Order: sequence, then C-alpha cells, then structure tokens
Amino acid sequence: AMLLLSSGWAANHFASVLVVLRDQQDYSPVLVNGAFGIYALGLVPCLLLGGMFADRFGARPVVLTGGVIAALGNLSLLFWHGAAGLMIGRFIVGLGVGLAVSAGTAWAGKLRGAGGVTMAGIVLTSGFATGPIASGLLAHFLPDSATIAVPFIVSVALSLVAVAASAIVGDAHHEP
Repeated sequence: AMLLLSSGWAANHFASVLVVLRDQQDYSPVLVNGAFGIYALGLVPCLLLGGMFADRFGARPVVLTGGVIAALGNLSLLFWHGAAGLMIGRFIVGLGVGLAVSAGTAWAGKLRGAGGVTMAGIVLTSGFATGPIASGLLAHFLPDSATIAVPFIVSVALSLVAVAASAIVGDAHHEP
C-alpha cells in the first residue's frame, strides 16, 4: 500500500511544482504540455508490461524496481531543470510509476483478492491526490529558494522509504 501511495505521489506532485518551475524557468506552453505527455509515454508501456513482469519475476521485485525508478526520475528533476532534464526526468518517473502501479495492483489482488485490488485503487488515488496538494502547500509556504527542491526531496524520500519498508516487510496473506 505504501508503494502505491508513494507512486501516486511521485506521479502527480509534479503538477503543483510545474507551476513554480514554469514561472522560474520561463518554460513555454509547449514544453509544459510536453512534460505531461512524455510522462504518459513512459507510463503506458510499463503499465502494460508490469503485470507480465510480475508474473514472470514476482511482483515484489517489479514493484520495488518501479519505486526506485520513480525516485530516480524525481531525483533527476530535483537537479536538472532545463528542458532536456524536464523531459527525461518525467519520462523516467512514468516508467517507474507504470511498473509499480501495474505490478502493485496485481500483487494486492493476489494477496487479498478483489478487495486488495479495490484497496490498491484507493491507496493509489490517495497518492495522486495528496502529492499535488502537499507539494502545492510546500511551494506556497516555503521561501523561494526552497519551493522547487523540497517537494522533489519529499517525493524521493517517500518513494525510497516505501521501497525499503516493502523490501523488509513480508507479504500478509488474507485468510478467507
């Protein structure tokens, strides 16, 4: 659940941060829209392949890999704000989120059946919602020098904590 929450957060916190980046970096509307499009370009193939990889290699390694990749994408966005960095970072985040979401939902379904899939959707959607809200609040209330860095740091930290916790904690199987 924590990996799905952090994946949703990693995917969508960028929407609030992009407003600040757009103003600070004077991004064109084409670049701003491209950042959302290239994320989907990374997301879709990994959404399609993540479940298959989970069946072949096990859900845990695929989800953990996806969480690390999403963290790396946000880490690159923390340090590289130019047009190329924006596009590459968003593409990497899309790859990681796609793997984590598809394999994580499949994993939840194997552990808890239909209820697990429902729970996965709720937790993921919570991450989609809380990421932009938290990042928007941070960007609004932090001093200008920290408005970009802190939301990316929080996203990377949340992803890495979720990966570490999931690597340590075993599966909790549901008893019928």
